[in-house]
Amino acid sequence: MKNREQVLELREAPNPETTEALNELAEMKENPEKYKRYASFKEAMDEILKD
Repeated sequence: MKNREQVLELREAPNPETTEALNELAEMKENPEKYKRYASFKEAMDEILKD
């Protein structure tokens, strides 16, 4: 098992997927009008799961 310092050292730089997600979040915050919003989680899931 790794000690806490080793784990923290490994997590100093995000992996490419995390970096991409953070960049996407920044884009969404800067231009919220480009993205659909939902009134509830159920509404979002209903759209995802339809046909």
